[in-house]
Amino acid sequence: MVVYDNQRGLYAARAWWVLKWAGVQDVVILDGGQQAWEAAGHETLGGPGNPHGYSTIKPDLGHMPTATIEDVRAHKGILIDARESSRFGGRKERLDLKAGHIPGAVNVPSRDLLTEEGLFKSPEEIREIFAGVGVHSADDVIIYSGSGNHSAQAIIAMNIAGLGTPRHYIGGWSQWSANPKNPVER
Repeated sequence: MVVYDNQRGLYAARAWWVLKWAGVQDVVILDGGQQAWEAAGHETLGGPGNPHGYSTIKPDLGHMPTATIEDVRAHKGILIDARESSRFGGRKERLDLKAGHIPGAVNVPSRDLLTEEGLFKSPEEIREIFAGVGVHSADDVIIYSGSGNHSAQAIIAMNIAGLGTPRHYIGGWSQWSANPKNPVER
């Protein structure tokens, strides 16, 4: 199964993560999405598509590591926020109730893991970016974003770079910031 979008790969990344979590093993993301496909001269078709038959996929949930809000509160390892730096730093928040980030988190914007053309950077470049925040493997790493799109994209990048799959705090900043008792850093 190939997933793609035309929105910098964020929705495709989330679909990839959900499908992997649901036990679909043979799923890949089209690097660069529809724009890269068309730029390479490949044909696209318009219209509703031509679906036929039924899927034989049987969901078997829980195949990707996750973290709960309680896991995040107790976490002693590296916590990565994959949102844009303006949202991480509390300078701009248009989607959630509060601006800022979870205390102790480091920022690796998923956009920084892509080239100008929207393709994933090389494994070496991705490893260098993560090494810059002390990450050399996914061991003892929890990653989050607002609601999971940016963090799913960063998880794909970590896999491309051979760093492994970190635990995904799916509730992310949206869940964290919705509770007025949770601390916030800016």
